[in-house]
Amino acid sequence: MLGSRIITGKENGKNDFLRQLRNSNNDDLPTVSTLAANLKATAAKLRAEAAELEAAEKRLMVEKLSEIFDSFDTNKDGKISLEELKDGLTKLLSSSINEEQAKKIMDQFDTSGDGALQLEEFQAIEVFSMKFESILREERRIAEEAAAKAALAKVEAEKAEAITKLINNRPPSALDRSISILPFLLPLLDALPFGKTLIDNFQLQGNPLIEFSSYLFLLYQNIPFAGLIAFILFNLLTNNLQLNRLVRYNIQLAIYLDIVLVFPGIFGAIADAVTKSLGTPIPQQITDGSSAATFIIFAITLFYATISSLLGKEPDKLPYINDRIRERVPSTEEFQRMYQNYEELMQQREKDKKERDEKNNKK
Repeated sequence: MLGSRIITGKENGKNDFLRQLRNSNNDDLPTVSTLAANLKATAAKLRAEAAELEAAEKRLMVEKLSEIFDSFDTNKDGKISLEELKDGLTKLLSSSINEEQAKKIMDQFDTSGDGALQLEEFQAIEVFSMKFESILREERRIAEEAAAKAALAKVEAEKAEAITKLINNRPPSALDRSISILPFLLPLLDALPFGKTLIDNFQLQGNPLIEFSSYLFLLYQNIPFAGLIAFILFNLLTNNLQLNRLVRYNIQLAIYLDIVLVFPGIFGAIADAVTKSLGTPIPQQITDGSSAATFIIFAITLFYATISSLLGKEPDKLPYINDRIRERVPSTEEFQRMYQNYEELMQQREKDKKERDEKNNKK
């Protein structure tokens, strides 16, 4: 408004000066000094008008500001408290303001630090409005970010729930723990021949556990291709994701232990063949000792795995084997990463397909 008035004043001064020129004869044309004086007088007049307008607007602003201050100062104590500021801004801006928002505005304008606003601290209400709008924008941004994070968390929770329904990685029940130790019968039966000398030396034939194991071993030996059948069956069961993770983990552990058990037999056969060809067969004491050591190591391993499983914990302290099992029996987190990688791969393929289609269409 002030700018428009100044421009209008300038135009009026210019028009008066031009009218004087048009109405004058050549003889009556003003001298350069006269023109300069007229211009200076016009400029001074415009400056005076501008100063007068600015002073008038300042007076109006102060009056308006005083009115707003008085409307906020409901108890008429000459200052605006936090509660008065909150109520006044709520009425003025037609927007609900909480105490925290009012406190932020108070802190920005309370230069004296007395917890209230005096008239000189109560700046133009437009500044308050802009500050409040800035606060609201920041709060909306934070709320939108929180909503986006909540939505993302909800999607991730839904994915996790879907994965949980698909894969039984829940804590094992008592039944799951009991079932999880059954796969260890396979490496136990294959390890029994290594312990024959140990059993004979300590006369353990009458032990109920040994007798039961011997009976199972004879039954196992009389079934054609029993080892191969067990291997195939165990692999099929591992792929059954409805089986508890502990059961699937121990099935894989039993397979790996049974595979490891093959190597002592191979090494023993090779060593026996080499030494016999050289005419110096391996002494029976060394053969029996190595067999007994193999049986003891496997017995300790199976004992650890059995106790750990009955306690509901995965027997994951076996080096190298544990890493191989995790590749076959991923956890929920690992499966989620695999699923995410699969989604990203599918999205990339879809993007590449669109780019190829666009290139083909341009051709």
